[in-house]
Amino acid sequence: MDAVIRTYGNTNLPDGTAELPLVTFAVFGYMQEHCIRDALAAGLAQNYSPLEIIMSDDCSTDKTFQLMETIAKDYHGPHKILIRRSEVNLGTALHVSAVASIAKGALIVVAAGDDTSLPNRCEAIVERWTKAGQTAVLVHSDMEVMTSNGVERLTPPLADHESGAIDLLLKGPNVAFFAPTCAYAIELFKDYDPLFGGSIIEDGVLSVRAILSGSIEYIPIPLVRQGRYESSSSNDLQVHTPARWNRLVRSRIVASCNSLHDLIRIDESAKNKKKLEKFLRRRIAVLGRFIIPEHRNMSNFECIKFCINLVIFYPINASILRRVKFSLIACGFKSSRYYKFFLGAAKKWR
Repeated sequence: MDAVIRTYGNTNLPDGTAELPLVTFAVFGYMQEHCIRDALAAGLAQNYSPLEIIMSDDCSTDKTFQLMETIAKDYHGPHKILIRRSEVNLGTALHVSAVASIAKGALIVVAAGDDTSLPNRCEAIVERWTKAGQTAVLVHSDMEVMTSNGVERLTPPLADHESGAIDLLLKGPNVAFFAPTCAYAIELFKDYDPLFGGSIIEDGVLSVRAILSGSIEYIPIPLVRQGRYESSSSNDLQVHTPARWNRLVRSRIVASCNSLHDLIRIDESAKNKKKLEKFLRRRIAVLGRFIIPEHRNMSNFECIKFCINLVIFYPINASILRRVKFSLIACGFKSSRYYKFFLGAAKKWR
């Protein structure tokens, strides 16, 4: 698909050296005119060089792209800037693939339009990557999120990667790494087929590729801050907004199909490959049961039944407490007087 691509900043950017490789810092925007400025400013403020910055908009109908262009035109620093706009809305997965196809860096450091990166983020990532012999295919870190109580530091579930690769996928938590903190080696895009379209999920697929492809490096400090408030964190998980809910479930199905397709790159003799294939096929089948009708609202009885099914059957690797909390929020029971009661009961069961 054609796209608008323009270049600003230092157009004579060097290709990099063995000690200081060229890095791509990619800011992905869609309908984020209200918050994209901070993400773009954080990219321009990176103290690492040589750095290529790609500001990419996925065909927003607001002023996201215009802000990118204005900021890029006014920039006179050491970094090279490419601004890109999709001709049609691609969705997150294809959007990431499209940016990766024009990236020149050995590493792609990703940032969403509502993420703010610390100025030393790229420098810290390259330092860790270089110390590991430049063999890691994914580098990630801690992050900070804004909550109603202030700033909270989060450490990823898989900060320790000592388990076998496929065992890690089968037994590990549903979210292996925090997507806003990830930097990917370009090989994760060049050595695999493009990500499937129709999905708002790309990080799960890339995490699977990373676990299957090579070493992973973790930086135990927060390098990204995300403006996510507790009051709005569950908006996209409500079954009472079925179009959004179904988009999320379908995206997880597509992401699982993508990972299933990626298994063809793995040697047949790899330990537990068949088990992983069976696991992914089962996840796809089970997720299909959670697509809900969009033409009518669910009754209270249907919501309760759906909530119970989520707790028992929804394919997410999590404790009973997290499963109950996720299910109650998804079904709109967070404000119910029963919310604390069921969470308390779940704490006793775990």
